Amino acid sequence: MSTEHKFERTIDHMKDVAEERMEKVHLDTIAKEQEEIARHEKEMKNDHSKFMKDLHEKEIEMEEERIAKEHERIGKEERKLNQ
Repeated sequence: MSTEHKFERTIDHMKDVAEERMEKVHLDTIAKEQEEIARHEKEMKNDHSKFMKDLHEKEIEMEEERIAKEHERIGKEERKLNQ
């Protein structure tokens, strides 16, 4: 085997190794991006759940206030009628 042929094989091998490493880096990058996307999705879901819980609590609070005002109004009317 000639020196030139050995040199070409070495270069081809180095290219193959470099290509494999680049592919691994690319796959690692994709995996990290997918993890980041999953983390963001989880955060958004948690934020949405918290928002919906807070909204529900606020709706309950507003309904309780409305009922309290209605009771107060009815109480005033009953007092007027009893006078």
